[in-house]
Amino acid sequence: MIDFSEIADDGENWELFARDFLQESGFFIEHSPDRGPDGGKDLLVTERLKGNLGNYEFRWLVSCKHFAKSNKSVQEKDEINIQERLESYNADGFIGFYSTIASSGLNTRLSQLREKGKIKDYKIFDHKLIENYLLRIGYSSIMIRYMPNNYKKISPIRLVEDSYIPLKCQSCGKDLLYTMYERPYNGIVVF
Repeated sequence: MIDFSEIADDGENWELFARDFLQESGFFIEHSPDRGPDGGKDLLVTERLKGNLGNYEFRWLVSCKHFAKSNKSVQEKDEINIQERLESYNADGFIGFYSTIASSGLNTRLSQLREKGKIKDYKIFDHKLIENYLLRIGYSSIMIRYMPNNYKKISPIRLVEDSYIPLKCQSCGKDLLYTMYERPYNGIVVF
């Protein structure tokens, strides 16, 4: 349903999308994307885990891979030295944030690392899980910023009459219905 190839394939925009998505999901962004060699870390995020007996922060190392145009899965060779990367950044777990899907080899490798106690946990945000969050929870401001064409398809203007009737701003003359595709709605409509 959502075409992630609308996000530029330069790596940087996918990382910024991941940052905004994870922040909207409640993670604290410790280290944002930047340019240059990153040592295998696109983002560092933390979340507060609360239980009956404990309350602590869990640090995740986030790796972003944007293969939407080629539609290839993320392989083990694309995610090398996971354990070493986690250790070097003092991270507890690994998040793969992918515009496609992880290969079975990569999933097996991550499962083995968790089972052997080398990493505490891992989570893969694949294209369908990300799509589920965007549609179910409604991160429309993120979609407007990074995927405006997808947003138009998902949230089309519905006709009440037989033809489209614009809703013009009395002050500036813009069509208020179409401006919702350009940025999150932030106006007051009074009849």
